Amino acid sequence: MKGILFDLDGTLLDIDGEAFLERYLDALAPYLRPDMDPDAFRGKVMAAALPLITSDHLPGTVGDTFRAALAYRLELPAAEVADGQRRLDAALGDVVAIPHAPRTTARLCVDAALDAGMRCAVATTPIYRPAVIHRRLTWAGLADYPWALVTTSENMHSCKPSPGYFREAAAKLGLQPADCIMVGDDPYQDGPSDEAGMRFHLVQGEAGWAELLVELAAQRAPMWS
Repeated sequence: MKGILFDLDGTLLDIDGEAFLERYLDALAPYLRPDMDPDAFRGKVMAAALPLITSDHLPGTVGDTFRAALAYRLELPAAEVADGQRRLDAALGDVVAIPHAPRTTARLCVDAALDAGMRCAVATTPIYRPAVIHRRLTWAGLADYPWALVTTSENMHSCKPSPGYFREAAAKLGLQPADCIMVGDDPYQDGPSDEAGMRFHLVQGEAGWAELLVELAAQRAPMWS
């Protein structure tokens, strides 16, 4: 293995991803359509996001595609949607905070992978802007790590569970999918990495992490010559 991709929500970070999305949308709505019913606003967002998860490779970034689609549904200029997102980025603070906790064994695995000289990526579903993902990495205690790649809405052209997402992530790491392993807690979202040619390692408990840690530790170069 030369590269390892870690999912974020539920993998590196103990958090309810669906609850976080709801909190984020509740925080975003006042910046775009404060006059709209919250449920209606969420419906518009979900409709705009549908093409993101059904395409193997979008013509533009995930963020550009989403903003154009959401602007159409909200009857707003795309630039106004982008401005609303940027203003929320600057005001995130604890407005999107929900219960969360770092995962100690996950961090040990990242340390072991880095010690083994592997290229490490945060392979989270790229529906959020960099500031939002950085916030969650901070909660995980991993924001200052030397990640070779953090997938965001602004640097990806596909989303999980499309195999194209994993191929694009590998290419950004400068690797072939066969040289990579995807580590995640969701067989539906992360499992299609094997269709892209990666190996998939499922972690849904300490046993999965312990198994991975042993394997990564074995990859470390000997400390003697």
